[in-house]
Amino acid sequence: MKIGIIGLGLLGNSISLRLIHCGYKIGVYNRTYSKSESLSESGAIVYENPKQLANMSNIIILCVTNFEAINNILFNENGLVNTNNKTLIISDFSTITPKQGEFLSQRLKEYGISFLNTPVMGGPTAALNGNLIPIVSGDNSSFERIKPILENLGNQIYYLGDQPGTANAIKLSLNLNIAIIAAALSEGLVLASKFDLDPSIYLKILNSTYFKTNTSEKKGDKMINDEYPPSFYLRNMKKDLSLVIESAREKGISLPLTNSVLQLFDYGQKIGFGNLDYTAIYKVMKKLNGIN
Repeated sequence: MKIGIIGLGLLGNSISLRLIHCGYKIGVYNRTYSKSESLSESGAIVYENPKQLANMSNIIILCVTNFEAINNILFNENGLVNTNNKTLIISDFSTITPKQGEFLSQRLKEYGISFLNTPVMGGPTAALNGNLIPIVSGDNSSFERIKPILENLGNQIYYLGDQPGTANAIKLSLNLNIAIIAAALSEGLVLASKFDLDPSIYLKILNSTYFKTNTSEKKGDKMINDEYPPSFYLRNMKKDLSLVIESAREKGISLPLTNSVLQLFDYGQKIGFGNLDYTAIYKVMKKLNGIN
């Protein structure tokens, strides 16, 4: 089975390396060609445009930043819909709204192309180690075809049925949880610091309780040491929180915590922290409170 991967950012690059390691034939396309070069050295075939990649692939994995990028990859002059490969399955790992997921599924049906919403939980390290958690909605027969590939990327796969967009709803709900956890950890560290306490003491005690999280255990020390190597960019978390609020408005519900945290991430991007890890929300909190 030949797999095409479009979008070679932090996650897409790691997924490509993982599948190459698992013995798959991989073709790749990225708008910025330089991101393809290292994968070419690892055995991937680099294609000039999405259409060429689709013609040579059984499955295409999309791993791009936003809905606009997906539309461009699908529908431009050399987009995926112009392929002559009518057995193609497109599996979208990107984070978009449920409404956008439904729209794409319906549009691609018109071209005879199967589309699966396949957002994943976990970052680049999880991808390299096969520890992602794929969440899938869409056509069941297409899911069964792609399932062996997903099993190489993660050992917990959640298929939510054939209703398009369902997986996107779960993904956004999970991401808002992650953002709020990071913000809560940051506020606790700031408060402890303002009482002239070493924030590492606060973190040590927190991590000895039931209230510890993966964020506090894996990223807390880095936050305290002002180290933010990105596993997920702050700017992308801000984008996802905006999608959460957009989706909530469509459903007529209020998410006050998410709204407040979105403002903090938006401010963090505006002051130049967008390319840091999302846990740089702590850096934002310190700036707001005059802590060097």
